[in-house]
Amino acid sequence: GVITADHFYRTTAGQATVNFDGGKYVKSAVKYADVNIIPANGVNVTVSANGGTIDNGSNPATIPCTITGDGGITFEGSGTTTISANQEYTGSTIVSEGTTLSVGGGVTFAGSVEFKSGSKLNIANYTAGVAPFTPQSLILPEDEGKVSLTLNGGAFGEGSYVICSASG
Repeated sequence: GVITADHFYRTTAGQATVNFDGGKYVKSAVKYADVNIIPANGVNVTVSANGGTIDNGSNPATIPCTITGDGGITFEGSGTTTISANQEYTGSTIVSEGTTLSVGGGVTFAGSVEFKSGSKLNIANYTAGVAPFTPQSLILPEDEGKVSLTLNGGAFGEGSYVICSASG
């Protein structure tokens, strides 16, 4: 199924759980100053083997918590989805065409991360000498597809770059 909401939150003390099992979450227009779609604390997020989709709905969306499980997540939407915590789910991460994935410097992914042609990667808080982000493997588009890369400082200097091909 599909859930459209501004964000998940818990209304009582204790832990809440969000489980993706083939479903899709679509972020609605931002109603609050906090753009976290999931709180940093108090909500456990898992993704099953059937995977899940997070669509930022053309809005800014932040995931400040770790997601666990054996499935994968597809990110969609023309807004920017920011990941600021290490991700422990072991399935693939797919960043769809037109979607920007922004990761904090040093963020790791347990599974592969695949960028479709026309997607964007923004590495925030990048520090020279520290791995900017570490997926299990990185998959870029074939057949001359392009992925835009924006670095916030670091070895390459602040600015935007286009990855046309990669090897190794």
